[in-house]
Amino acid sequence: APGDPETLYLAAANDFDGDRGALFVSRDDGASWTRAEPGVLLKTPIFGLAVDPANPDNVFYSSKIGQVCCSW
Repeated sequence: APGDPETLYLAAANDFDGDRGALFVSRDDGASWTRAEPGVLLKTPIFGLAVDPANPDNVFYSSKIGQVCCSW
């Protein structure tokens, strides 16, 4: 996350062309991870993540079915 080197985001999926995705966040430089709940069911892998430099709690992600923003 911009301005916070200890905050890391991770996108995961069950396969490149899978039917499930997940987002994780670490606030302690990767020592522990929490599954992020973006408010929508992720039925596709996440292909890209971007953090809002003005508000690092806003994370944008893209998938095969569109783009979404969520805050954690």
